Amino acid sequence: MALSLELQRVRRREARAKVNPKDMTLYYTESHWQLLPILITAKHRRMDLQLHPVPSLTNQAQRPFVSVLKKPKYVEDDGLTLHGYQCIISYIAPGSLQGDGLRQKTLIQLWLRFAEREIVPLLYICVYPLLGILPVLAQPMERAMGAFKKVMSVLETQLRTRTYMVGERLSLADITLVSALVMPYLLVFDPTFRQPYGSVSRWFMMCVNIPAFAEVLGHVTLCEEPMRYGEGNVVSITFPIRRPEEAAEDAEVEVEEAAEVEVEAAEVEVVEEQAAAGEEPAHGNNSDHEE
Repeated sequence: MALSLELQRVRRREARAKVNPKDMTLYYTESHWQLLPILITAKHRRMDLQLHPVPSLTNQAQRPFVSVLKKPKYVEDDGLTLHGYQCIISYIAPGSLQGDGLRQKTLIQLWLRFAEREIVPLLYICVYPLLGILPVLAQPMERAMGAFKKVMSVLETQLRTRTYMVGERLSLADITLVSALVMPYLLVFDPTFRQPYGSVSRWFMMCVNIPAFAEVLGHVTLCEEPMRYGEGNVVSITFPIRRPEEAAEDAEVEVEEAAEVEVEAAEVEVVEEQAAAGEEPAHGNNSDHEE
């Protein structure tokens, strides 16, 4: 009897935890780092969101940056609406990602605030100009790289004797910090920069190879040569990042498909010209239908 009651409780909890992807929609702007922690958290929960891209605002001279990249918006069919990654990941994350006890939960929130206050402003200076979203300012970029060293030193101290940021397992702190650091690791953190922060890089690579991360981020390769801004030289990053061999195969398929489309278009054009001239279209030698 007791076992039956416990089984019923488990089934009720599972029913409450079930997610219907038709009920949840995420509106987002391309290239916004806040999209990444939401998608990784959703993948960790095996939750499929309906994704709707929102066009970004391009008049950078007249609008503040916060308007260029709109915060993600999460909407459920009952009208619940959440803005920004912190609210969304706190809402959709399973308990295993939110920490055990008040101490861990508080520490996780502190690291989320650290990412927002210490890392994100540096993305606006060092990363988004390379993506063509913001103009480049040389002196602030140099100062920002110095500030990144301070950020990495804090993380290095934390991770030198730890596998994860908080506790003994993955949490929202790891997901958020990795999401904020992935573009710097791809674009500006070269081997010389990374050298003093071995523990951070070890932790970062461990995280990006966890299935939930890998499904969202793809094949993450650490920067070998820092990207430099140049007029007309805008970097494009699309997640998930494909391996070089996969990208080459896709390119071959695209070329083949484009060639097939051209052949079909040429055949249609010939048929139309023949029809306009009153000629019967040539169907080739179809001997199977000859008597």
